[in-house]
Amino acid sequence: ALDWVATRRTFQGVKAFWQGDCVSIDAFCVQPVVPDRDRFDSVDNNVIFSGLWATFRPCKDQAIDAYFLDLDRAGDAVQGRFRRGPANI
Repeated sequence: ALDWVATRRTFQGVKAFWQGDCVSIDAFCVQPVVPDRDRFDSVDNNVIFSGLWATFRPCKDQAIDAYFLDLDRAGDAVQGRFRRGPANI
């Protein structure tokens, strides 16, 4: 939750976790729940946020992390642009 906003964010979803001797994997898939004072809260079926996080530990004091995050906004007609590096102004 964000401390500077008046409303809390709620999600429904699933999370899976597996841990071995040298590798651990964490995966999740959630959808935001839209609060409504007059009805039961319902999930926003147009937004799905999912991700996968993997950690490989080749030695005791070393770890390599890799992750993938996906935000699917099926209801948006216009998608935002992602820019990496310095802005060209």
